[in-house]
Amino acid sequence: MDDDLMEAGYLVDNGRFAAAPFDHWMRDLTDAYVTHHDDTAEWVFSFWLNLTDKGRRIALSTEEGKAVDRHERERIASLRTIQDGQPGK
Repeated sequence: MDDDLMEAGYLVDNGRFAAAPFDHWMRDLTDAYVTHHDDTAEWVFSFWLNLTDKGRRIALSTEEGKAVDRHERERIASLRTIQDGQPGK
């Protein structure tokens, strides 16, 4: 977090990412994990890490990073196609 490559946060309205102070986010994550350890559905999709613009630039500067980016773009497009009720590729 200190190197400005990623930020911690939560998903809010319509799946948008909302950054949060790392110490607050970590306290919430720890509490959720300890309280609901056996019931991951209760917390596992509530806590997110997001690349910053700087982190994205560094990740995309490698061939592996570019391949992951292509894969994720295709995966998201496929999910949107399915969500819209259209047949996939």
